[in-house]
Amino acid sequence: MSRLDPHLPVALRTADWTAALALLKPVDPPPSLPNLQFLARQLTQFALGMQALDQHDPSRAEAASAQFDAELWRISNRLRDEADTKAKEKEKDKNKKNADAAPPKLQRMPDALPDPLVRNLSVMSLELRAGLLMAKKLNGDAKKLYAQAAQEEKALGYREPPAYIRPVGETEAAAFLAASDWTGAKAAYKEALVERPRSGFPLYGVAMASEQAGDVPAATAGYADFLAAWKSADSDLPQLAHARSYVAAHHASPASQ
Repeated sequence: MSRLDPHLPVALRTADWTAALALLKPVDPPPSLPNLQFLARQLTQFALGMQALDQHDPSRAEAASAQFDAELWRISNRLRDEADTKAKEKEKDKNKKNADAAPPKLQRMPDALPDPLVRNLSVMSLELRAGLLMAKKLNGDAKKLYAQAAQEEKALGYREPPAYIRPVGETEAAAFLAASDWTGAKAAYKEALVERPRSGFPLYGVAMASEQAGDVPAATAGYADFLAAWKSADSDLPQLAHARSYVAAHHASPASQ
């Protein structure tokens, strides 16, 4: 993602779809890098779909999801065919010996590796489809897809920075928050904290869900917890401003005692 634009991971991590689309618009990898071209197209469709969901435009989101999945299906089939061909060639050559052969050398790959791209994009596909189900008020079916996406995210393995840019739990929680399901949102944000303890994004989400549910004591404690976690963050972030304002207004009030 950083090879497309160094600011793109930040836009995707913060779910700033407008910024992500603006960053992706001028991206034009050369024909010699088809996998990066594929990634740019897929991230554009994903951002378009997620933006449409935020704007309560399910028909536009569904069109983006369909295009995303169609290309992902084509590339996945191509990779399977290539893997089958390589396996057959390896089987054919396994008994051949070449004592004079030079030791294998690590080849530099100028293009992105396709398999990790497909595995990451498969998680995004599930998230986008789950979001569409949420928009149709099929919350139970959506939760099943989010659970599948979370499993696939976990299967990517541990990396620093994380292999998947935005935790599935946060995406699920944001969808429940948008659907005014405060209990579901809070549960999903807490689940995201299991994978990334003390992460400010889900901490803020837990507090926000409590606030929307009218639970002043929980919201006050949640925002205070969030402020402690992000004590070194940029002071002008809107999340910090809202959290400080809420805590100041309710910390000493009778309702928060």
